[in-house]
Amino acid sequence: MRRLLVVLLALSCAIPLAGAFGCSCASPKSTRDAFDEAKVVVLGQAIAIKQHPSGASRQSPIVEDDVFRVILAFKGALRPGEVFRVRSVIYAAGGCGLSARNSPVWLYRRKGLPLRLSGIWVIYGGGKQPFTLSGCGSSKPIEAGGIEDLYKLVQLTEQPIGKAPTP
Repeated sequence: MRRLLVVLLALSCAIPLAGAFGCSCASPKSTRDAFDEAKVVVLGQAIAIKQHPSGASRQSPIVEDDVFRVILAFKGALRPGEVFRVRSVIYAAGGCGLSARNSPVWLYRRKGLPLRLSGIWVIYGGGKQPFTLSGCGSSKPIEAGGIEDLYKLVQLTEQPIGKAPTP
């Protein structure tokens, strides 16, 4: 597990980013506040991503249903190896829903090219599944702030890498 963290840190530092989506939210929460407010906090890998239109119109949002596998669990009932669901409603313009795979594109490299996401996310979930990925939420892909949260979560929970947290 320690090797995984080193690789993820190296990857996240090597990718210059520029976010671009039309979501208007309150100030981002600190890792501590996001952790305290969430019912579930995990590092997860997307293992299935399925998008479908929510209506017949081109203006209709896209619904993305994702299945993630837990890599590390920091809070809540989920444990490493278990799967959980995420559902996001993604609007063409002005919406806050995010795609786990960055399609439609919401995250760019600095040169204006879309960033290809690994599918590894720090997920802060509230209540019941499916959880959501939102520009106004605290969940982040490892390539765009997730690695910093991961580092802070390991410190915050004093969790040895590779062991399940106590409930």
